[in-house]
Amino acid sequence: MSFHFLTGLTLASTVLVLAGCGRSTGPELAEVSGTVTINGVPADHGQVYFYPDKDLGTTGPMSIAEIRTDGTYSITAADGQQGAVVGHHRVRVEIRHPPKDMRDTQPALATLPKYNNQMESGLTAHVEAGENNVYDFEVEADK
Repeated sequence: MSFHFLTGLTLASTVLVLAGCGRSTGPELAEVSGTVTINGVPADHGQVYFYPDKDLGTTGPMSIAEIRTDGTYSITAADGQQGAVVGHHRVRVEIRHPPKDMRDTQPALATLPKYNNQMESGLTAHVEAGENNVYDFEVEADK
């Protein structure tokens, strides 16, 4: 057999093996969705962040969701997979006022500052395997 034939055969085998590898093994994810309200009114923008709580034994990538105009959200893990790591999470909600002008790149928070810090927010979630986990969060507006 020629060198080029063997090289081609080796390359083709490697490609087939790699193509057969799906998502790398990692932490189990589960669907998470819900609604965010500010003083009882659905938020119309912002983000929800789920941080695995290492103190309670949960590890893996954090997850994030954009809050839709009706206040609802659906979590996506940092690797682009739908859902959040199964286990305990600390939650952060970031909702800001609209920018004042084009130079206002980080407008003021629309909520109390504590909600923008997962260690201080008081918001938590326990994501269960095989479930469609629904977590609604009520936050207070900054005065």
